[in-house]
Amino acid sequence: MKRTWRQHSNEFIINQIDWLRTNHGVNAVDYADDYLFGRPRPMKRLVEEVGCPGAARSASNC
Repeated sequence: MKRTWRQHSNEFIINQIDWLRTNHGVNAVDYADDYLFGRPRPMKRLVEEVGCPGAARSASNC
């Protein structure tokens, strides 16, 4: 049986971050991707959408 890799959409990830901020007062998120260097473009798009260009980190003041 072949394993497949599927990523969550950027919208899903951003919604999860927003939920954590709203419901738990989280003001920073570390995002780890075990396949980051195999597919750097999706991570770059996510970082740009979150609004923290140049970093793979999201903080409330970005």
